[in-house]
This record gives sequence, structure tokens and C-alpha cells, in this order.
Amino acid sequence: MSSSGYSMNSVLFSLFLFLLVAKVSFCFSTKVYVVYMGSKSWENPDDILKENHQILASVHSGSIEEAQASHVYSYKHGFRGFAAKLSDEQASQISRIWPESPSFSDTDMPEVPLGWKGRCQSGEAFNASTCNRIISASQAFAGYFTPYQSSYCLESSLNKTKTKGKILVCRHVERSTESKVKKSKIVKEAGGVGMILIDETDQDVAVPFVIPSAIVGKKKGETILSYIKTTRKPMSRILAAKTVIGARPAPRVAAFSSKATILDKRHRPIIVDPEQTRANAFDYGSGFLNPLRVLNPGLIYDSEPTDFITFLCSLGYDQRSLHLVTRDNETCKSKFTTASNLNYPSIAVANLKDNFSVTRIVTNVGKATSIYKSVVSPPPGVNVTVTPNRLVFTRIGQKIKFSVNFKVSSSPSKGYKFGFLSWTNRRLQVTSPLVVKVG
Repeated sequence: MSSSGYSMNSVLFSLFLFLLVAKVSFCFSTKVYVVYMGSKSWENPDDILKENHQILASVHSGSIEEAQASHVYSYKHGFRGFAAKLSDEQASQISRIWPESPSFSDTDMPEVPLGWKGRCQSGEAFNASTCNRIISASQAFAGYFTPYQSSYCLESSLNKTKTKGKILVCRHVERSTESKVKKSKIVKEAGGVGMILIDETDQDVAVPFVIPSAIVGKKKGETILSYIKTTRKPMSRILAAKTVIGARPAPRVAAFSSKATILDKRHRPIIVDPEQTRANAFDYGSGFLNPLRVLNPGLIYDSEPTDFITFLCSLGYDQRSLHLVTRDNETCKSKFTTASNLNYPSIAVANLKDNFSVTRIVTNVGKATSIYKSVVSPPPGVNVTVTPNRLVFTRIGQKIKFSVNFKVSSSPSKGYKFGFLSWTNRRLQVTSPLVVKVG
């Protein structure tokens, strides 16, 4: 085992790489190496995995696919690092910062702040002249971050003195709503009064931020950053949301909006972009809206305005944030045990660990005497159990509660997986999308 003599801040991922070599025989040309990157950090596991893949891509000719194939395991509890299948030459390359790697390019990165207290530390096979805006080292000082990390508004990366009373522009690469909400919390805790989030995934999904915020795509984000860089005193205002009539071009349909059935009119899978990506529940919701069937839905998932206030409180909204939505003096009087328990027709579980249950209540608005049976198509890798699996109604307006349990049954691929739950009788079918991401 070999390690660098320099200490390192737990969250400075791109400063010093220590290589801990665990020589485990694997095939004929590669071994399993463990790359040690300091003490554990509190970054999002998805962000950590992406950074690990970027580092590995630097020794796989820039190929993310090859990097993912060589990655074996991410260490995030006892220390920060990862295990990967590497040749001796690749291990030698990755044991030092490789400034020529695309992973360490500082193209389009903000300038190093004047208050930056780190310095570029030379070392074996690394000259100080090769430092750039990403590769810069802190000489054993805790609490300092690269401009790259600060541009993503990572936890503890913001200067509270400079942030106080400001609207911050933050880059973001994760798809989950939770990660975006967390970023607004980080800005709020640092003293920021608002946030412009540059969503590099270009997902048109509404997010319940805890401070006034706006989401823009990567192209508009670059325009904003250019304005900030070329303007002496850049100004910004975030106004309350409103409907704009007659706008050209018309706004795009939100990613979660109900746009079409699962198959198009030619009975082919719906494609959402030129790359032939297949649509999912985030694109088409529960399917095509049939106005005639709306007149006799059979069952409804009823809710009151207070339910949505409770939902926001369950997400961590304080009174000030709540007021921005309700425009009145409502306060958090109660919370759901989980925000997923909002009585909404769709069911989403964003971080399923082992098993998890949610409850729903349906109201009979069809025939007084009605019986419905549950039909489930579970998301891949997840078992779904509905209790009770049969609903017996004896009158109009009767409400029945049921629970849906999700349990991990295998190791599904990464990302969100989709299924559905339907309550059916001989005449009607009431369907809810099921969306699950295994944590």
C-alpha cells in the first residue's frame, strides 16, 4: 500500500488522489485496485459515483461506458474511494492527477476567487505550471473548495459572507427532485435569498424549493453566466409564477405531464426525442385523457387544500416558504409520516432501501354496490403488494383505505423504474403509475 504524505479535506475530491493498491487477482491482464481519496464525504452517492466514473474514463480514452464496466465498488462509509479493474499501466496513470485528462479540463469553469487561500502544490510527475481552475490544492487547510465545487453549490462550499442576501446561480447534474430541493436548502443555509438552478439534464419538472427559485436549461444557463461575467453589477429578480398568454414559441410540456398513451396510434412505443428515447410515466403520466370516461370515473383519489399544505410541510417547508405558495398565513400544523402519503393518484418512491409502504384512500363515485380488484404490474426488481387487494363498496361516497408495499426483490439497474396499479371491475379501470428508484 502506498499513500501520499499530504493530508486532504474530506470533500476536496480533485486535489490529491491517494492510491491504496489491493492486488486481487482478476482475469489475466487486470487486477482489482482500490483508489483511496481521503476520509468519507457527505456528497450525494449518485454524484460520487459519477465522479468516480469520470476519473476512470480518464484512463479509458474518455469512454464512460468502459469506465462503468471497470468500476467494481464505491466506498463512502469508512473512507472515500472506489475499487476498479485496472491494468498496471492504468493504475499508474490514475495514481496521480493527470492534468491532460478531459475530466480535469477547466473549460467554461469560473475564475478562481480572489479570496482563495489554497496554492498549487507540485509533486512527483506533476509540475505546478499544470494547475488550472479545477486542479488547485489546499495546503492542509480544512473548509476550502474549488471554484468548480462552489459553482455546483455543494454542501459547505459556499462563502456565507458573500452569499448573504444574494440570488445564487447553481449548476446541477442530478435528475431527482430531492437533490434539487437539497441544493435550495444549502443556498438558504448559506444566507442566499434565491436561486437560479442550471439544470444540465433539462428536465421540465416542477420542484418544491424552500426559497424562491427558477430552473433554466443549460443553454439559458450559459447565457446567464455570460451576463454575470461581463456585467459589473449583475442584477436578478425572481417573480411569482403566472400564466403567460400568447407567448411565442409556446412553452414545452412538462416532463411529468400526461401527454399520450404508452403506444402511439400505430401501436409503437412513444419516442420523446431525436435520440429515440422511449417515453415513460414522467412523459405520459397515466395515459391519454378520455373526456367521456371522466364523466364516470368510478373511483377518485380525493384531497383537500389542507392536504397539500401538509404535503409541503412534510417536505420541510417553513412558514416563510409556505407563504410563498399559499399567499396566506397558513402554518405547519401536521405532517405526513412520509411525503409519499399525499392522497394522489400516482405513487412515487424516490429512495427505496429495503421495503416501504404508502397509503391511499379511494372514494366511490360510481354505482352504490361496486367491487374492484387490484391488478399490479410492478417496476422491475421490486415486489408490490396491495392490502386489501379487493375493495367492496356498498354506497356512493364511501371511502376505503388501502396500502401499497414496495420491497426490493433483486438488484435493478440504476434510475427510476416504472409500473402501474389498476383497480378494475367489469366496466371500469382506474390506473395509477408506480415510479420507484432503488436507493
